[in-house]
Amino acid sequence: MAAVQSRRILKTCGTVLLTGAMLQYVTGSEAHYPRAESAPVPVAPAQATSIVAVVNPRTANRLSVGAANSLLAMAHRTADSSQASALFAAKSWYTPPAPPPPQALVATQPTAPPLPFSFLGSYTDGNEVTVYFVTRDDRVYDVKPGDVIDTIYSVAAVENDALVFLYKPLNVRQPLAFGGAP
Repeated sequence: MAAVQSRRILKTCGTVLLTGAMLQYVTGSEAHYPRAESAPVPVAPAQATSIVAVVNPRTANRLSVGAANSLLAMAHRTADSSQASALFAAKSWYTPPAPPPPQALVATQPTAPPLPFSFLGSYTDGNEVTVYFVTRDDRVYDVKPGDVIDTIYSVAAVENDALVFLYKPLNVRQPLAFGGAP
């Protein structure tokens, strides 16, 4: 029991000492020791008006002579209240992007889409009429020169081991190679 009371007393004393030290630090109070008398310190001779700073013995260890002179030199300044509202005004750092460079207008001639047909094979009957089988997607067409497919393509001719299709909207000829003589 005595050990508990002695710990409690030690904790209380430590808390009181710590609180006192913090209070002394925060308030800036310090022990008064005898000091030498302060003398006026002249300002640098380069300035037009000479300001004489008197060093306070209480603040002598906190503020250097140069800092005290600077503070005294700035003491006469006043604030311009005309721009006080702009101190905390919203500011946007957004800059609009540069306009895109002008595009040269080049008239391009329309082109036909790629030929959508694949060659499957051919068949020649007894009358020497050859029928060619081509496919588009999942459909199979049997064609011969002169036939029209889907009102867009027509089979124009058979030339140099290729079926020649005509893309009607642009009147463009597109060959489809079939690899050998039928």
